[in-house]
Amino acid sequence: MQVASVMVVRQTTYQFKIQPGQAAHEEALFGHTAHEEALFGHAAHEEALINSILQEIVELLLNDGVTQPLLSKASQIGIASERIERQLRALLKDLGADLKTESETVEERRIAKFIALNSRPVALAVVKSIEGFEDAARDVQGKERVEDSSEEDTESETDEPVQENEENNLARAKRSVVKSAAFANMHQQLWHLVFPTLNAKMLAYVDKAGEDLTGADKNSWLSEGRALATELFDVRLSSVNVCKNMRTSTLDRTKHTIEAWTEETWNWWPLRLPLPYPDDKYT
Repeated sequence: MQVASVMVVRQTTYQFKIQPGQAAHEEALFGHTAHEEALFGHAAHEEALINSILQEIVELLLNDGVTQPLLSKASQIGIASERIERQLRALLKDLGADLKTESETVEERRIAKFIALNSRPVALAVVKSIEGFEDAARDVQGKERVEDSSEEDTESETDEPVQENEENNLARAKRSVVKSAAFANMHQQLWHLVFPTLNAKMLAYVDKAGEDLTGADKNSWLSEGRALATELFDVRLSSVNVCKNMRTSTLDRTKHTIEAWTEETWNWWPLRLPLPYPDDKYT
């Protein structure tokens, strides 16, 4: 089976191709093929509806306040875009499976299945959007505006009552996704895409303090510390439930090492970040 759909993200249209082998593997998550069950009514198999749902999912991820900042930071600190895409695709598959477990209505189950089945094109579109749509992606084939479609087709689709029902179903399903525990868990898992790299940088930086640094090397070390502290601020740690070791032991160790070496007091070091959740406490 080969599914082709058009994705519109920030006024850009992409042509995606899902490989048959990948589609079959994803379908195994739920035990059905994508065409055995209509996702949102009788017209769900139509390309226009598929495009609309894909677009809504991508925009949901780009505007949730967590996904875009974390993936942008992952790209900035040198994590390869292929790895970011692969990690996000895996998280979207898990999100779909977890949403299906949480679902209470038919619409919620269908959007859960749709997210899992389309994890590859959604992840690709999100990553390319974050990168600023620089080079065409591997599976991207074209960049025509969605407005190029004929007015007759657009009007006929919007005039159909079934289309309005499908849009209402999609809106309800989106609200259920945002409020779900599965969506919150995906945000926490996204943190781990950035966290190991930052943690490794911090530990390597602290280890340098044991070396006999003088002159230019010492000044370089201090500049690196200030840049690292700024990077920790930029990543907006408070947007997700980060590891307590990152907040306390590692940060505290680094701060005291810097202060002992420089005889400076770094009051601006982010030792006490805002708590992500009311029930979260520092240890």
